[in-house]
Amino acid sequence: MKGFLNRFFLVCILFAVSHRAVEAQGGLDYSVQKTYEIGDITLAGSENLDRNVVVLLSGLAVGDKIEIPGERITKAIEKLWDQKLFDEIAISIKEIKNEEVVILEIYLKELPRLSKFSFTGVQKSRIDDLRELIQLNRGKVVNENLIVSTQNQLKNYYVDKGFLNAQIDIDQQRDSTEENGMILDIAITKGPRVKIENIIFHGNSELEGKKLRATMKNTKQMGIARIFKSSKFLEAEYKEDLQKIINYYNTKGFRDAYVVKDSLYPNREESVNLEIWIDEGNKYYFRDINWLGNTKYTNEELRRILDIDKGDVYDQQRLESRLFGSMEGNDITSLYMDEGHLFFDIRPVELY
Repeated sequence: MKGFLNRFFLVCILFAVSHRAVEAQGGLDYSVQKTYEIGDITLAGSENLDRNVVVLLSGLAVGDKIEIPGERITKAIEKLWDQKLFDEIAISIKEIKNEEVVILEIYLKELPRLSKFSFTGVQKSRIDDLRELIQLNRGKVVNENLIVSTQNQLKNYYVDKGFLNAQIDIDQQRDSTEENGMILDIAITKGPRVKIENIIFHGNSELEGKKLRATMKNTKQMGIARIFKSSKFLEAEYKEDLQKIINYYNTKGFRDAYVVKDSLYPNREESVNLEIWIDEGNKYYFRDINWLGNTKYTNEELRRILDIDKGDVYDQQRLESRLFGSMEGNDITSLYMDEGHLFFDIRPVELY
């Protein structure tokens, strides 16, 4: 909204300047709205733009009837701003003919375009990866969106590698060797890898935090036992570890367990605390196990291979391994396949 007001203010000022020139010629009263026919539209401010394209983008056309003052000019300016190609935009009255026909001038100052960019504070071995990541090509319009998106991409890249305090600064300098060219100097200060001082669980009334932390293979908190081992936070590996926590819950009968939310915040310099909230849900047990469609083997023979009894804690991983493939090869699928039943199919159906 602030940007819109600034633009509208700019337009009003330019109109006011133009109005005085017109008044000297024909006495135009801007306190009264009047309808004019657009006799022509000229372009100023940039020699590299196609006039026909600009006029088309503005929504104005020679022969149109417009009111001055009126909304058509304001909307035309907004349409040009929407292109995100310009640094300044103004539409002014250049001339009035026969008191009915108006000649408009569209003034445009283009945003600079990227001529080249470089990195500082980065190992040479990383530069190709970073170039591939940000996809900055020569000729791209250098606007606020380009700067912010580039900073965010690089920031996320280093956060994923454990540098949570990485700082990305982009300095813009005009290229004196190229018209409207802009040089970007991307300075990266990655800082030290941030370590996890504490991993704190909430909502885990059934399983101890110590056991949950043990399931996290790559995300570890600092401690005496880990003096010579890494405790860094890596985003991708952390997401995998969250799934390992849920998988562990599933083996303990908590098939509905899920991570409600998590929070990562600074604790001390170069360290953070990680808090994880869990909804454990209900604990499930195996009830009756019934077999349908089995003619070759009896229920008792299949039950013995399955090795799951009524009242056992529900463990989907255990169930699937006993049905479809165990390390020892003594599962239901192997039993049938070994007897030549190549098109054997088994489908467990859960009933509550």
